[in-house]
Amino acid sequence: MEDKIEIADEFIRKALATGKKYCFLIYKVGPNTNYSKEEVDKMQWEHLRYMFRLHAEGKLLLNGPVTDSPELNAIGIFNSTDKDEVKRWMDEDPNVKSGRRTYELYTYFGIPGDGLL
Repeated sequence: MEDKIEIADEFIRKALATGKKYCFLIYKVGPNTNYSKEEVDKMQWEHLRYMFRLHAEGKLLLNGPVTDSPELNAIGIFNSTDKDEVKRWMDEDPNVKSGRRTYELYTYFGIPGDGLL
């Protein structure tokens, strides 16, 4: 039988008190998909360069592709609560500029220190 880990109320209260809001991105397939493989490869590489730059600057905390959806392309969490600011960043993404991708932004509440294992 598996032992259950007990989480005390005080632990939850302390964790929630450290939480903060972020911008959550849902990246979707855009209206312009009629590009050659070479064009797509080039835009994708520049998109990756741009996203890695946002991450290196501390603006983008988590980002990655959704691998099992024909409509959703990726998700991201930005170190900002200002949707207008994040919109300015995303509007400069080569995939967004080309119309290959669109995005939606939402407010997300997270606990600092949460991460992938």
